Amino acid sequence: MKALAVLVFMLLVGGLVPPGRLEARAGEADVFVIDPDLREVLLDLDDGGAIEVIVHFDSFAVRAGALADAEARGDEVLGNLNALPVTLIRTDLAGTLDLSQDPRVSWMEHNSGITYDLEMSAGVIGAIDVWNRVPIYEDGPDTALNTLSMLRGIDGRDVTVAIVDTGVDAGHPDLDYGEKVVRNLHKNGPGDSDPWIEAENCDTSYGHGTHCAGIVGGNGDASGGQRKGVAPGATLIGVGGDWTPVVWAVLEGLEWVYENSRPGNNPDNIRVVSNSWGGAGAEYDPESAVSQMAEKLTYENNVVVVFAAGNAGDTDHDGSTITTSSQSNTPSVIGVAASERDGSGIAVFSSRGQKGLLATYPDVAAPGVDIWATTPRGTWLDIFQRTDEDLYYMAISGTSMATPHVSGLVALMWQACPSMNVSEHREDFSEGGNFTVDEWNSMDTTLIHEAEYILKMTADYIEPTDEAESDDVAANGVPFQFDDGTNGRRLDYAQGYGLVNATKAVGVCLALHRLRTADWNGDGRADDPHASVETALAVYEGMIRAGEVREEADAVTTTWRGEWAHFTNSTGNPTGGATYDTDQSHRVRVPEGASSMEVTLHWEPVDAHALTAGTIDVWMDIDGDGGNDLTSDPLDLDGSKTYEVDVDGGEEAYFKVEGQAAKVFLDNPDDEFPEPRMAYTISVLFHVEPGTIVWADPSYITSPYALEDTGGATSDAVLRTKVYDVGAIEPSSEDDEDFTGTLITLIVLALIACTMGGSLLLGLRMGRTLPKKR
Repeated sequence: MKALAVLVFMLLVGGLVPPGRLEARAGEADVFVIDPDLREVLLDLDDGGAIEVIVHFDSFAVRAGALADAEARGDEVLGNLNALPVTLIRTDLAGTLDLSQDPRVSWMEHNSGITYDLEMSAGVIGAIDVWNRVPIYEDGPDTALNTLSMLRGIDGRDVTVAIVDTGVDAGHPDLDYGEKVVRNLHKNGPGDSDPWIEAENCDTSYGHGTHCAGIVGGNGDASGGQRKGVAPGATLIGVGGDWTPVVWAVLEGLEWVYENSRPGNNPDNIRVVSNSWGGAGAEYDPESAVSQMAEKLTYENNVVVVFAAGNAGDTDHDGSTITTSSQSNTPSVIGVAASERDGSGIAVFSSRGQKGLLATYPDVAAPGVDIWATTPRGTWLDIFQRTDEDLYYMAISGTSMATPHVSGLVALMWQACPSMNVSEHREDFSEGGNFTVDEWNSMDTTLIHEAEYILKMTADYIEPTDEAESDDVAANGVPFQFDDGTNGRRLDYAQGYGLVNATKAVGVCLALHRLRTADWNGDGRADDPHASVETALAVYEGMIRAGEVREEADAVTTTWRGEWAHFTNSTGNPTGGATYDTDQSHRVRVPEGASSMEVTLHWEPVDAHALTAGTIDVWMDIDGDGGNDLTSDPLDLDGSKTYEVDVDGGEEAYFKVEGQAAKVFLDNPDDEFPEPRMAYTISVLFHVEPGTIVWADPSYITSPYALEDTGGATSDAVLRTKVYDVGAIEPSSEDDEDFTGTLITLIVLALIACTMGGSLLLGLRMGRTLPKKR
């Protein structure tokens, strides 16, 4: 029986069933919803043997019915994620194939071992999906499909995030000074007598700001692209310097951002300010200088201000007091709670609002537990909180880590919709605190930004677990009772509106900008430059879909970059060992239909600016035996090597980088990253057969595939991915109805005018006027 089942499975997913389906058909397993690792496990599964499968459903709405059907077949539901429509199911080979046929299932993966890194938290909020989900703007599907691979996803490029914190060490390879961190400022004391000083390393004591900067927009070079921040294309500005942790210090930082983001004086396009700090729990105080500065940034400069809710929630999970900071409760800012790293609940330490006092609730939540990001080497955090020997990344927890997730997401939103502005909506409010309803609704400072409104309307509310922590709170930190928020959406004092959802939020922004800039009438002007967020919310879901690239191609490519580093005792290895090489490991799935692979490594053998010289090589294991399968010895042509290897579709190639380097060291006590580093780029090209179909799910890959013609193409290859079909957005029905109504009104008025004019003329001819109305 096992042999028969395996044979059936191999026939279905091994290539004999014609690929190219996005929906399952009766009697066939859908290869494009089964993770390749799961396929390998299933091939070794005994008939009737149990397996735990992580099943992704299209939506929460369809999950309940699909699970009922699965249980009726004998599958066992082990658990549900509350922030995502994802369920863990124990089943067998036949059950797995049945699930793959269900059109409500979008993806299936094996419940294998995991690591808790920054790339996970970026995936939990959907950022990785956004990087690789390509916006297409053409109105016709044929045009869109022909140009899809030429476009890029949303990564925050052309947007700058200011980080007001303890400073940033832009010497970290993920925070390249002058390229990623475009300005880096610190002060040694208060007042004009201590001016802002530009330096590569402005985070020399505590280290907090460096970690936050990596979460916002680190480029991931020290990990071969595996630990990117939420907005890896955005640029950053560090504003801080830990001369003393007082309000004045950060007020000066906020003031600098305000002065350098004024309309007409914003050369870096600062659009977000990230603040992973705050004070004691309290209501919004309109007199607070921090609140007033935040309001000026938003209302005058159109800059979105993001604040941490605070870490004072340990002893108050029932919402009896206010533990959210007064800064985060400022209506114009986005206050962020910390969720578990997988989004399954609210962190035990995350500050809570007071139950029933809506204005004290966090606005949204983001991952804040054990978040891996850039290490601030040589600082207090590095010395006292490091838990392993990774020299470039470390894991720490707090709403400080949740906040830069949201700041990075807002950068993605600004790229998608540069026309965002302050909305007409007010911060959520209920009587019982320091303000009345009339006061709240009459204050200009209770209006929120469109970015905040979009985040709230697209957030995924985290459901309470069945297990209880107390009578009022579930074991995952979510209250059993919720409040009714804007548009009837749920919110509570622990998570606000829920876990941010980057895929949805960016989708709304793309739709909104399309509505505000489209010239459907063809008169050279935008038809509806003031289109509302509500209109975008009504239409955005239809443009988030699967898509295909059809190009004349004979190859599939993927590329990533990194910075390899090497330590010896003579170069100050912080681990104290003899040598240490950075982890540049990278895994690439060989596409079905591939026959051979070219691996090309580029690097600079000599970096005169960094006084570094060296040679590196790429190592690859594709057969799983632990050895290097790049056995040829190609000629080194000034920092370039190319290898050719025969491959079979479905294999997984494991890459890493090795080498030797030397550096001339200068006496710079603030340089915490003095080791020799070699920047590199690796490109992998797979030769494929004509008609090959490649599935590239953007929700979990960090180096996406693209199609290429190397000169031997005879027919189209197909790349299946996910897109934002912005071109599908049409003029809103509300606008059409308004236009139709206006047209009808004008016609009726014209008829009345004609009738009255005719009657008046008739009366005059008869020698009398029309009688006056009484």
